[in-house]
Amino acid sequence: MHMGYPAYLQATEQRPAEEHWVSMPAELKSQLIEYMASYTVPEDQIDGPCIWLDLETRRCRHHEHRPRVCRDFQVDGKGCREWRKHSARYLSAATSDVLL
Repeated sequence: MHMGYPAYLQATEQRPAEEHWVSMPAELKSQLIEYMASYTVPEDQIDGPCIWLDLETRRCRHHEHRPRVCRDFQVDGKGCREWRKHSARYLSAATSDVLL
């Protein structure tokens, strides 16, 4: 919910590109690159929901091509709870700044 687009590990001198990026269909990859190039974080938010997230079903539209971070992230796991706590503090601080 707080990652505007799928975050893939790109190739560096130390490692190859993430396998799910490499195997992604060219059309889907080019759509994502175009979106990423013009992406801005919504005002007063940490980030918007992922463009691949279907907000109605709460499921990924391209689940088979999701990046490693999404594969490793456990809903309601330790990382999920920590992120919720962090985002709640951030949103609370942002709201108090607006009220001042």
